[in-house]
Amino acid sequence: MKKTIATAVGAVCLSVGIVAGAVVANAVSGTPEIDRAAAKISVQGKMKGVSCVGEDGVKYVTFTGAWKGTESQVMPDPTDYSLSGQVLISKIVWTINAKTLRGVLTASIAMGSSSSTYSGKLILVTQGQPNTGALVTARGWINALFKGPDEGSTPNDDHLIANVEFKLNTTGALGQFGDAIASGGTPDYSVVTNVAPAAADGTC
Repeated sequence: MKKTIATAVGAVCLSVGIVAGAVVANAVSGTPEIDRAAAKISVQGKMKGVSCVGEDGVKYVTFTGAWKGTESQVMPDPTDYSLSGQVLISKIVWTINAKTLRGVLTASIAMGSSSSTYSGKLILVTQGQPNTGALVTARGWINALFKGPDEGSTPNDDHLIANVEFKLNTTGALGQFGDAIASGGTPDYSVVTNVAPAAADGTC
């Protein structure tokens, strides 16, 4: 009986060792990349607004539309993909609480250049009312997938993950991301990476 138990335990340990070895071998074969990223964005366009009453009887206004313009990469850090080119922010839905002036803007964002293209989502939390033409402050993020040349083992696995800040109204916006252009001493840490949001070849 003891021999049988010992044999079974040995077999289990051997199996764990093989599995562990496979895990380690797979892990060290990854090729992670996290590059610092920075850029400025300038876009223009038009939006239209409608008012409604939301939950708890609170009044809201929602603006919809699109902006287009340019994105310009800020050095010193080159990335595998250019962050300079024409940029389109479309399918904008910007809803503002008329009482607190707190708002949420969601949109699709796409940037194209001769060497790369990315597309994904832009989400901003805003504070202010743009009806007077005043610029409204906003912070949020971009999560976008690159389509273009890829030096890694897995094509199309690189993303722009960017903390962004904007000054915006219904006719356009000025934005930026990256610690190379820190505003007020607060960096907008941003990366081009193959690690997130879905790691394909970015582990070690």
